[in-house]
Amino acid sequence: MPFVKSDFWRHKDVNIIEFGTGDIQMTKMLLQENRELCIAFHIGSEGEIGRTTNEYAGKPVDEMSEIKTLFVFKKKESIDAVIETLQELKTEFEKISV
Repeated sequence: MPFVKSDFWRHKDVNIIEFGTGDIQMTKMLLQENRELCIAFHIGSEGEIGRTTNEYAGKPVDEMSEIKTLFVFKKKESIDAVIETLQELKTEFEKISV
């Protein structure tokens, strides 16, 4: 199950997304009314990690499979910060995966 709610040390009811089996779909969206960019994380079928699809291109949000988590970006700098953190995490992952 890629999306779970669990306790994480002393923190209660933490939303956890488990990556690694190719079953999480990520869909880019533009919220027209607020001019905000989003990434919706929702459950898909297992498959190759990183595969792309146009399954939801141009469709209303209500037609997507159940959205579990939504990242909403109000500023480009916020996207840069997330990318930088993920790059650092990737470097650390490569060190422990030797």
